[in-house]
Amino acid sequence: MKNKKILLLWYQQEDNFGDMLIYKTTREYLERMGYDAESHEIGDSEVKISQHANKCDFLLFAGGGIIERYVPRVIQNIENLVRFLHVPYGVIGIGIGDFDYRENAEAIRFWVNCAEFFYVRDEETKNYLNELYGGEKVKFSGDVVFANKQIARNIHTGNGIGLNLRDIPYTDIQKDFDWIIIDRALNEVQCNILIPDCNDQTANLHYEFDNVKELGDYKMLVPNVKIDETILAIQNCNIIIAMRFHVVLVAALLGVIPVPILYCPKVRYLAEQLGIMELAVELGKWEKIPEKVELAKRMRHKYIMDLTSNIVKLQTNVQDMYKNVLNKLEELL
Repeated sequence: MKNKKILLLWYQQEDNFGDMLIYKTTREYLERMGYDAESHEIGDSEVKISQHANKCDFLLFAGGGIIERYVPRVIQNIENLVRFLHVPYGVIGIGIGDFDYRENAEAIRFWVNCAEFFYVRDEETKNYLNELYGGEKVKFSGDVVFANKQIARNIHTGNGIGLNLRDIPYTDIQKDFDWIIIDRALNEVQCNILIPDCNDQTANLHYEFDNVKELGDYKMLVPNVKIDETILAIQNCNIIIAMRFHVVLVAALLGVIPVPILYCPKVRYLAEQLGIMELAVELGKWEKIPEKVELAKRMRHKYIMDLTSNIVKLQTNVQDMYKNVLNKLEELL
């Protein structure tokens, strides 16, 4: 008998480390459980998505920041998707931004209502969507990458100070980079490893590092190798100053202490889940980086203990979510 086929919806337009890792984690889990997995760009039209999904057995919104400032077309037009769709769908591991979604409230409510299951990665998203839905259908689990089987704990191999920056996504409402202050702070902590997470972000950085050759090669790598190289770069750190959600998450899994830059609510929620808000730097407060790095060094043992305890809870949540998803798939398919 042929394996059942699941279509994964996720952002594919850039080589974003987090999006690729979400997809890889979920695909590999499904394949271990005997399902086949295909993927589709979530920004595509509801017509094209439904056409692809109808050649499969289930449609899965595969996690991540699906709704940030803007709501993807497929969710805006979710009633059309459901009308065209001949297979059930579910949602796992998503988070939403801190914006006004009243214009799309009915569509989001319909999206929740028609899903076979609906899991999110933070309590704030759960509370917002359940209030909008008018029930308790939305469940908190955690980010799907907490269930990644290939990222072992406490295996960092180096003592470098890493840096992961992205562009400021909404410069009309947020302060842009102040490179003079940033350079001063990074020089003070002797930051020496750049953690790339997509081609554009690496190309746009104004900071010079010793590993220029490796960064030059990064753009030419295929997605799976980019994931491996990014994880390897994080492993070479002892502490990492990071903006990206999944760089913070993977660092924590590897026993590298993150100093999160809170450029958006999702990074704040993750820092709270991990118990490292004391180490976090508010966007624009770049001069605080040296004292946060010093705190991470001085209290390393405490933060490793806190991270370990909180990660175990989140891993358990996400593993339970996958088990529940598998049970539902077996029931439906």
